[in-house]
Amino acid sequence: MAKSMMAKKITSVILLLLIALIMLPSCTSEPEAWQLPAADGWDGQVLDTRRMTIAVGSFSSYAVTDDGILWAWGDNRFGQLGIGNISDINDPILLPTMVMEDVVAVSASSWTAMAITSDGNLWAWGRNDSGQLGDGTTIDRAVPKVVMEDVVSVSTSWGHIAAVRSNGSLWAWGNNNYGQLGDGTTIDRLFPVKIMENVVSASTGDAHTVAVRSNGSLWAWGYNASGQLGDGTTINRNNPIRVMEGVTSASAGGFRSFAIKNDDSLWAWGSNSSGQIGDGTTSDRHDPVKILECVAFVSAGAGRTMAIRSDGTLWAWGSNLHMSLGDKTEENRYTPVKILYDAVSVSARQFHSMAIRDDGSIWIWGNNERGQLGNGTRTENPHRPPRPVSHPTQVLENALMNR
Repeated sequence: MAKSMMAKKITSVILLLLIALIMLPSCTSEPEAWQLPAADGWDGQVLDTRRMTIAVGSFSSYAVTDDGILWAWGDNRFGQLGIGNISDINDPILLPTMVMEDVVAVSASSWTAMAITSDGNLWAWGRNDSGQLGDGTTIDRAVPKVVMEDVVSVSTSWGHIAAVRSNGSLWAWGNNNYGQLGDGTTIDRLFPVKIMENVVSASTGDAHTVAVRSNGSLWAWGYNASGQLGDGTTINRNNPIRVMEGVTSASAGGFRSFAIKNDDSLWAWGSNSSGQIGDGTTSDRHDPVKILECVAFVSAGAGRTMAIRSDGTLWAWGSNLHMSLGDKTEENRYTPVKILYDAVSVSARQFHSMAIRDDGSIWIWGNNERGQLGNGTRTENPHRPPRPVSHPTQVLENALMNR
């Protein structure tokens, strides 16, 4: 009898394990998102999407096409488009305009932008009230200026910047009210200061920073009122603290943080008032919580989050003001919802979003108050799901004609 009972228990355990395995999400599952066509006029040419990068500021947009040209459009009140002039608030740039060539990466915040060229030079322009341009001044600049050399990645927030050089050293500058630079002080820095070694990537939130080191450890510092540092407290930190292990990439946005671990699981913590953590609640999280499996890329905007899974599907959650999630509604989403598929990159910031698909088409949606959708108007995009606004070889032709 005892053997029979034990056999039944073992059988039950095996069945439960099999059911659990069946229910686990597959990283190669077929996408169920909307079947969206390629951008109108796309002729099937092969584009090197690896050379394409995008970034959105609060009311501006930036795209690097596969030929290395950086385009910008939208709000230009602080010269953040880098086109040589500062525009009135009522006179935004409504169509993509060429900024510079030979660009390999772009990063943008509310009113500041940064670009890395193929020689490793870091260029900066836009608002500079906290020294976030890193040029030793607090003077706004409407023309890109080299501020650093030998840079491989950069992350731009509204007031502070973090850049990684090719030797793995992390540098930061700008606003430091809450210790977000990580140099042990709360003193603003007008020039880059070295923070730590052996860093592979860094990301800046509104007043905090996260960095992934070469051993897979995740470090965080700065403002922590919402638990965005992930150390279980709400204590601000002026120096980096170790938060997690086994991390491959991280993204900070607003007052929260995200990490992708080496098993492709996505973890989140910090502010959650609009459901931007994605755990089905609106409660702040002071420790990391698992959100999704099979995640390849994540972008944290001010009040919402975008993630690309390994099957190319783009997911979004959090605040949906101005239809910024792109899910046919204006309702906040407290758990991830699918938006489109075949995505290779995404950028989310304030109230609009932009994505690149694997055919090289660039898609954009959400608020258009200052022309940030790049469609020649200042009206909000009425189309749901999102429609392509700029295509690397076609929709940008108006700007090409005006070079």
